[in-house]
Amino acid sequence: MKKEAERGGRTAGSVLFDLQKKGMYYLRSSLVRYSLLLVMLLNIGLSLLAQQPYTNKVIREDTGDFQFVIMADRTGSHREGVFEAGISKVNLLQPDFVMSVGDLIEGYKTDGRLLKQEWAELDSMVGALDTRFYYVAGNHDYSNTGMASLWQQRMGAAYYHFRYKDCLFLCVNSEDSPGSKAPDVGAAQYAYFRDVIAANKDVRWTFVFMHQPLWLYDNTPQWGALERLLPASRHTVFAGHIHRYTSYVRQDSRYLVLGTTGGVSWLKGKAFGEVDHVTRVAWRNGQPVISNLLLDGILAPDFVTDTTARIFTSFASRPPVYLQPLYFNNMQSFSQATLVVTNEHPYPLVATFQALANADYVPLLPSLEVRAEPHTTQKVTIPVQALHRYAIDTAATLVYMANCRFLREGGAEINWEQAIKMKPLRRYPLRRVQAPVVVDGRLDEWERLSYQVADKKGKSPLRYAFDLRYDTANVYIAVDVKDEDLYIPPATAPIEMDGIIITIDGNDSSRSVFNTADIDAQLRGEWRYLGIVPAQDSGTLVYRHLIPAAFKGQYRRTRGGYTAELSFPLAYLSEKQGRDWRYLRFNITVVDRGKGQQPVKMDWQPFWSNNVPGTGMFFR
Repeated sequence: MKKEAERGGRTAGSVLFDLQKKGMYYLRSSLVRYSLLLVMLLNIGLSLLAQQPYTNKVIREDTGDFQFVIMADRTGSHREGVFEAGISKVNLLQPDFVMSVGDLIEGYKTDGRLLKQEWAELDSMVGALDTRFYYVAGNHDYSNTGMASLWQQRMGAAYYHFRYKDCLFLCVNSEDSPGSKAPDVGAAQYAYFRDVIAANKDVRWTFVFMHQPLWLYDNTPQWGALERLLPASRHTVFAGHIHRYTSYVRQDSRYLVLGTTGGVSWLKGKAFGEVDHVTRVAWRNGQPVISNLLLDGILAPDFVTDTTARIFTSFASRPPVYLQPLYFNNMQSFSQATLVVTNEHPYPLVATFQALANADYVPLLPSLEVRAEPHTTQKVTIPVQALHRYAIDTAATLVYMANCRFLREGGAEINWEQAIKMKPLRRYPLRRVQAPVVVDGRLDEWERLSYQVADKKGKSPLRYAFDLRYDTANVYIAVDVKDEDLYIPPATAPIEMDGIIITIDGNDSSRSVFNTADIDAQLRGEWRYLGIVPAQDSGTLVYRHLIPAAFKGQYRRTRGGYTAELSFPLAYLSEKQGRDWRYLRFNITVVDRGKGQQPVKMDWQPFWSNNVPGTGMFFR
């Protein structure tokens, strides 16, 4: 027992003496083992560090106040170079760190190799930042289980938090159930943030970042429960997804839906909230100060509010100023145009107009001003003098530049500018079918298709023909595409393949002629988008689950291309116009893509988003 006690009580000096007595062999062996163990631990640590949802740059630490920047949606048919330009702007601001609100890659793929390429491309961009970048998942980044798994392999957590200078940052995953149509936070995510908020009640402020603005949706109970835990009047929420900036106030706090930093956008301007920007948040005097940086300036955080957003959203169905479309079967000239100013809002509207010159005719009122009181309409007849004889299909477009403003008592004016366009348009006949049509993609019931489309400059071999007919139940569409080199890569989203895009609007012409392909209106069913992608020898419409069952489509590959037949019920037109429907608005685009090449998009009429109002009208 005495020897055991002595052995248990030996000092570090006696152990070292014993090692020396037995020789240095054991010491050297131990050092080797400990060195190997240390290397293994370092490797494990570095591996764990690599699985964090942020880059490895060191956060810029300064005493006192701080600032950070948020980059908006990059993707959803991204525009090359915009996100990169935003990064260079951010570096000029020198923030402590950079946040995101998701949609960082195009995604929507199952091919892991292609997804890794997209993430590598993004990594090279954010690697140019001078400071740390925090990733937040969007639907383009986290849309299926494979993408979710890749996110976790690359970055670890899909939702997380951090604390910086006594402020709490919550990075929420609004795509918590990848593949689900209903965005929300899951039960586990809710529990995680509930505990985080409870453990950080001493923070000065809470910032929340997510992709989809869950507070705008009806069926997001988990988010609703989480929102109620946020400290009232001491939190700010940032989201993306809509690609249209809007500022909201909830719980005496500011909630912001950001615009874009390169994502798809019509870029209608500040009044519409459709701008490329980054958002800067500076912590000053115990609260956040928010501004929005464009390429040409800085905007206050409420440059679009929910009030002004409602006004400009209403323009999607009919603009407040326009030139009435004119339709002809054949013509050589026209003698007048009608300018309309419609004010459906509670503020007086003043609009000034300036005509742009063209080669075919001269408006005899080159400049004018029109005032419309609330809930009134003003019409002005503009005499037009022809400079020479011209054909309907080649006539120039009459364009007025309009400067419009709503006069608000006690509030800032609401201003915007727009180009309003009008040209003489052809009336296209919608004829009855001579024999029943079976929608099978074969075109057996069709004679020569009436409308031929090809590259007028001869740069692309792509060409196609189409026609429309109707019977007592349906409208039918036939398309014959000549494309000998179909681009159908595996595991790729339909929007990145060759195919057909058809747009249909059956509304009354007072609305349909002004359709600008507004996505929100399409989701409400006010107009329809039908797509064909010849991914196999035969098949049906893409995104079938989003299209009413009565809208049908079939395609078949042919030697040298593919054919397609589509149909939709006359009931759609009757619902929009009444039983005595008279017309529909139609357009078709055929897309020809190639690996590493810019796509050829061959429109029959200019795409509606940047169109002369009223093109492509078929009359019964």
